Amino acid sequence: MLAGVVHSAVLLMVLEENLLSRVESLNRKITQVTVSGDLSLRLDAHGKDELSALAGTVNDMLTAIQKAKFELLQAQESLRFHAEHDSLTGVLNRRAIRDVLRRELARCRRENQSLGVMLADVDHFKRINDRYGHGAGDAALLTVVQRISSTLRPYDLIGRYGGEEFLVIAPNCDLGLTQRLAERIREAVNGEGVELGNDNVPLTVSVGITLGTADSDPEFLVTVADSAMYQAKRNGRNRVELSMDLPNSETWEASFIDHT
Repeated sequence: MLAGVVHSAVLLMVLEENLLSRVESLNRKITQVTVSGDLSLRLDAHGKDELSALAGTVNDMLTAIQKAKFELLQAQESLRFHAEHDSLTGVLNRRAIRDVLRRELARCRRENQSLGVMLADVDHFKRINDRYGHGAGDAALLTVVQRISSTLRPYDLIGRYGGEEFLVIAPNCDLGLTQRLAERIREAVNGEGVELGNDNVPLTVSVGITLGTADSDPEFLVTVADSAMYQAKRNGRNRVELSMDLPNSETWEASFIDHT
């Protein structure tokens, strides 16, 4: 009888030690998950007792939290993308491309570099909308963006600045390279027409360019590129014009013509 009592006591001690060891292991793992934030960690759920069932429940919770976190990150990334990109063309929107210009000018100041600023406006775009409808106008804009993007270097950036205006930022460009890039854009857009309805409609852009340096103000640069673009409109469209400063007030007022 004494031997049975001793055996039972030893067995209880072993079971208690095993139980405490498993509880300690579970607690250590849960603490590791809590401290590290690593939701891929899992508890040992092998076995058929209550501790194993508890570990399995915790593992299910970790899986659910991990999935929810992934979906939340995807939603945040989608929101960020849509906040920075134009819904039609997929390129940067006005606010985002202006932010790019400010960042690149800051880089110019740090590295004593210059950058090209190009404002391209689709010629006679209103006529396309009026004759073929806004759906056709959207298709024309998508074609223009695709053709412009095909000419850009990997680190150049394009954004939709207005209805049919696109701002292109070309880092590490001098004036000559900026002019060559602008001509490539003009030629690419003018390469062939776009099928709208039963017609093959020619596409062209007027491009105004200027050069940004370490001392440039971003708003001033866009205004200068815009005035150069208007000059391209006045000179016949489907051309590139350069400006390094604003025109006089008389010329500036005269630039506000119907340039669609």
